[in-house]
Parts: sequence; C-alpha cells; structure tokens
Amino acid sequence: MKLAYFIIYLGTIVIFIAFIFSLLPTKKHKPSYYNYITFFILGGLFLSVNAIYSINITVRLTKAGFLIQQSIIFLQFIFLVLFFLKILEGFFKTKVIKIFIYLSIFTEFILLVTSTIENKGIYANTMSNLFLLFLSFFYFKDLLQNKPKLLLTKSSPFWIVIGIFIFSCVSFPIYALYPAIPISKNNSNLRLQIFSIINISLIIMYLFFIKSYLCLKHPQNLQ
Repeated sequence: MKLAYFIIYLGTIVIFIAFIFSLLPTKKHKPSYYNYITFFILGGLFLSVNAIYSINITVRLTKAGFLIQQSIIFLQFIFLVLFFLKILEGFFKTKVIKIFIYLSIFTEFILLVTSTIENKGIYANTMSNLFLLFLSFFYFKDLLQNKPKLLLTKSSPFWIVIGIFIFSCVSFPIYALYPAIPISKNNSNLRLQIFSIINISLIIMYLFFIKSYLCLKHPQNLQ
C-alpha cells in the first residue's frame, strides 16, 4: 500500500514538472496543439493533487466531487481528441473518421452521465482509452503513408502520441477487467496495486510529454 501511495506522490511531481515545461518560453514558436496538452496536464495535476488529498483525509468522494472528477477526465479526453485533430488535419477529412470522432465524444458524454448516476467511472475510462488507442493508430498510419522521411526522435507530436499510446495500452485492459475484482476488504490491496500499474503508465506518459517539450529546441518539431 505504501508503494501505491509513493507512486501517486511521484506521479504528482512528474505532472507538476511537465506543467512547468508547458509554461516555459521556447526559442521557437510552440505549435498550437500544445495549448491542448497544457490544459490536459493542468487537469491531470488537479486530479493528482485531489488523489493525495483523498489519501490523507480518507474521505469518500461525494456525488458532486465525483461529478467534478469525471468532468475533468472527460475534458482531458476532449483536449487529446482536439490534439489529434490538429496534428492529423488532412487525415481526418474523410467522413468515416469524422463520424468516429463525433461518436467517441458523444459516447464519452453519455458514459459521464451514467457513471455519475452509478458513482462508477470505470466504464467511461475504459472507452476513452479505447478511443485514444484508435486515434494513435490513425497517427501511426498517417506517419507511414505521408511522412516516411520524418525524423521521429526530433518530432514533438510523436513523443506525445507515444506517451498516450503506452498509457492507453496499459490502462484499457486494466480498466476493462477491474470490475471483475469484487470490492471487499480482502481485495482492497489487490485493487490498489493493480491501479498503481495505471499510475505508472501515467507517469511514463507525462515523461514523454516532457521529452516532447525538449524537442522544441530542435528545428524539426512541427509534425
């Protein structure tokens, strides 16, 4: 249990560092999609601080508190969708892809409402990660088809997508299987340790975000 709490504290530090990087001025103009990432990081920082508060106070979230938490997660999802729309403007011109985007946002909103009623956010989190996996695949497909000569190690959006992809790959199966573990005192530590795996993948994602900001000092950083 102490390890799980340590991971939460560590994650908060990493997110805060990523937020500082998002505010630092750069020699070259930041692409506009970084605005979405900055707001995403800010939302993550709020959620992480709230998690630390919950650990120390040990008070169960009220219905209003849960709604605020899930709303922030929903907004984070929207920010990432807008990020993908920006870096894949040409790719998302097809009607099928647009329908997928609108459907994913609508589905997440419905799940936000139902999860608030049931006080369970697990299904909304599961679907959001599934949608983000698809968006990541679209990005990789676009790279292979339209940008075969791109130097990926110096591409700022590439590192952001890699972070999102790793987080979604880890989180999706865990969120999907999490309801199968009954809520009880005997399983509380197990559920906490399993959830720590998600938090570790979250830390990795934010570290890749930091790497993306570091890429801004290189000349190749737009796509």
